[in-house]
Amino acid sequence: MVPHKKNNRFYNHGEEKARHRILNVAQVAWHVLVRRLQAKRPPFVAKGSDLNKWVETPKFGTDENKPSITWFGHATCLVKIAGITILTDPVAGTLGRLFKRNLPLPLPLEQLPHIDVILISHNHPDHVDIPTLTALRHFNPLVLVPQGDAKLLHQLGFHRVQECNWHELIELETNLDRKKVELIFLPAIHWSGRGILDVNRSLWGSWLIRAEELSVYFAGDSAYGKHFSDLSHRYGPPDVVLMPIAPEEPRGLMAPSHVGVEEALQAFDDLAATHFFPIHWGTFAFGLDRFQDPIEKLEKLWPSKARADKKLHIVPAGRVVFVDEI
Repeated sequence: MVPHKKNNRFYNHGEEKARHRILNVAQVAWHVLVRRLQAKRPPFVAKGSDLNKWVETPKFGTDENKPSITWFGHATCLVKIAGITILTDPVAGTLGRLFKRNLPLPLPLEQLPHIDVILISHNHPDHVDIPTLTALRHFNPLVLVPQGDAKLLHQLGFHRVQECNWHELIELETNLDRKKVELIFLPAIHWSGRGILDVNRSLWGSWLIRAEELSVYFAGDSAYGKHFSDLSHRYGPPDVVLMPIAPEEPRGLMAPSHVGVEEALQAFDDLAATHFFPIHWGTFAFGLDRFQDPIEKLEKLWPSKARADKKLHIVPAGRVVFVDEI
């Protein structure tokens, strides 16, 4: 699977057009707005004990080199592997008046451990948040972005920025017994743009993080497609999958851009992975899902997929999951 490019815009396939994406977004926004105004859905926001059980303060422990996964809400995950720390799609705050953050950030940004690498899946504002990135600049991380996004990161003051095409591999040598980490930018079925005028001017994708002891697949945002099985066949099944499960509804309008729970589980099967970590739920109200809808559906459907060699990890934002303990 390779990205298609026409007139300086990227596409998932040759027949796709930018106006189709713009129309789809407009349809979703209108449908969601009307349904909310008609009060046909209960409010998204969870409060009190409902929220408290989904957030905890990270405890990274004394062994900083132990491989671990920490979900910080939405698509922001902290991955420690082979002695380096990787942060995906950093978003710490709200996204304006329309999309206030519901799930609090588990840890202030100034208390994060040193960030070596930032991985960006695509440039939508809920994945590339300028205030958050600006606050991370002092780490001087290596920032890996899709083709077309380096200019934005350079404007924010980042100096170590590399653009990537699908299947491009970046190899890092760590200080931990000269271990190596491979970062591979891979396909997704999605789109890009921070406004109407720049729709699909940059690429989008997913990331495979590989070291000798562990492989982690960060799916970014994606509709369901054969790229999941293709990835497994080409690179081998990943150990851990960080998979989005929302927004689910309205499903017919969300399907071209986002997997729902059932599709996420099918993608997990296609990847032949072992550990499933659900992400991209509960933090922002982008669809008609209520706060715990996706998680409750996932818990209901998981028994039909579960086998002894497959494990589901529904964890609060901020919980550090050490890979050697799962």
